[in-house]
Amino acid sequence: MPSPYLDDDGEPRYGRRASPEELAAIRREQGIDAPAAGAPPVGGADSGAGRAPGPGDAEDNPYARRGARPRPGGALPPGGLRRRRRGRRTLVVGLILLIVVPLVLLGGAMALVLEGSPSAGTALTGSGEVYLDAGVASALYSLSADAPLSECSITGPTGQAVTTEQPAGAGDLPSYVSFTPPATGRYTVSCPTGTAVVVGPAMRMDRLLPASFMILAALGSGIAGLVVGAVGLVRVLRRG
Repeated sequence: MPSPYLDDDGEPRYGRRASPEELAAIRREQGIDAPAAGAPPVGGADSGAGRAPGPGDAEDNPYARRGARPRPGGALPPGGLRRRRRGRRTLVVGLILLIVVPLVLLGGAMALVLEGSPSAGTALTGSGEVYLDAGVASALYSLSADAPLSECSITGPTGQAVTTEQPAGAGDLPSYVSFTPPATGRYTVSCPTGTAVVVGPAMRMDRLLPASFMILAALGSGIAGLVVGAVGLVRVLRRG
């Protein structure tokens, strides 16, 4: 009776027994056995399987050597990301010192000198009327250093003339005179045609010195911010 596992020629119906050489090659291809020294790679197998990377592999694999840098266009290493973040923080600090801090210091200086009302005041050209409270120290400011404030006159609600004066310590402010309204009401300011003036709160001359320091600090902050911002911008562009 013929065997169900053999064909008419006596060969296996469902497979073929591998020779010892073929079995060894299969085991090497599957990584079960290490290839013999100097043995050529098995057909279809990766030429780099089962061996340490050689000198030529370093060109294809940027991470084959310790400390190798990634190719251009790849992700930055953690150190590069940290340096870029530091550059951005430096740029932000520079912008704050250049813009925000000077604005705050200048606004504070004006508020200190003008009794906390740097925006209070009425602008007039030539002549006009302004409402003032009795006893509140007021001043007449000129928008031009050579404006003839000495030729300006102020008349009260009842038609009486109001005396103006240049307070002590205002010698360097020729475009500024102060006065005190004797009564509450509308005051008429008359100046030569075309003279632009502002009627507002009087300056506190005793606060000019600290206000001057604040202005100098604003100037120094702007210069420092310009330098720090430039350094931060260079770092961001270099790391980018």
